[in-house]
Amino acid sequence: MINLNGMEEQDGGALWKLARTMASASSEESGEGAPKTEDAEDHELEDAARDEREYVRQRLSEELGREPTQSELDEWLRQHTEGY
Repeated sequence: MINLNGMEEQDGGALWKLARTMASASSEESGEGAPKTEDAEDHELEDAARDEREYVRQRLSEELGREPTQSELDEWLRQHTEGY
């Protein structure tokens, strides 16, 4: 599936899920279906963040050939999200 930025779902990680969640919430607020509770939205964002961390950990493991450290994960995320 392609999102608005042209990124495939597996490449977008949490950003793709966040955009999908926001689009879903927007359509729900416009009267389509029951609105989600804040608790449900928090869980979706937590799931998206957890999925993003797992994606980064897996990608860095493949690139480095070993398990990355927490600081390496943080630095990779910083470099790849500072433009957002």
